[in-house]
Amino acid sequence: MLFRATHDSLTGLANRGVILEALDRESSRQLREGGSFGIVLADLDHFKYVNDQHGHLAGDAVLQEMARRMLASVRPYDIVGRYGGEEFLIVVPSSDARGTMGLAERIRKSVEDRPVLTEAGEIQMTISLGVAVTDPAIPLNARELLQVADDALYRSKDHGRNRSKLGTPGDPTGSSRPNAAAVPAQPASK
Repeated sequence: MLFRATHDSLTGLANRGVILEALDRESSRQLREGGSFGIVLADLDHFKYVNDQHGHLAGDAVLQEMARRMLASVRPYDIVGRYGGEEFLIVVPSSDARGTMGLAERIRKSVEDRPVLTEAGEIQMTISLGVAVTDPAIPLNARELLQVADDALYRSKDHGRNRSKLGTPGDPTGSSRPNAAAVPAQPASK
């Protein structure tokens, strides 16, 4: 019963509430103990097309396979959650920009390198990723860090998709997104 309350029923990943709690915990820990940590916000490219062209069962199979590939790419203590729809959030404790970008690129390559096998046939997917890493010189709370990752994800999409972008906290030119001041309550499909 607890597993069902804390995990996404389709992918088996932490659900949105749990992944956001993990982000809050890691942010508090980092503020107390120092060091840095990163987050990766990932969004499947053109996922609506998969559902429209191949059906929702194929879309479900794609989401399940993406969850497996992400879990295979992270360290045992990284936390992967389904943020909403085709978006995923990964909390990467004790990691700097290089380590978190390396993780994002491993995930991107694992998605790009081979198609997903579904009952509707093989479906080639790509993924766009936005990365944010804490910086002791620019303290951010969890929601502000999430906004930096969201802005970086938007830039990944805006620059052609299938790429990872590192967000820069405090960079007023970092967001080309209109009204990027607040993370929406429900993530919009990108």
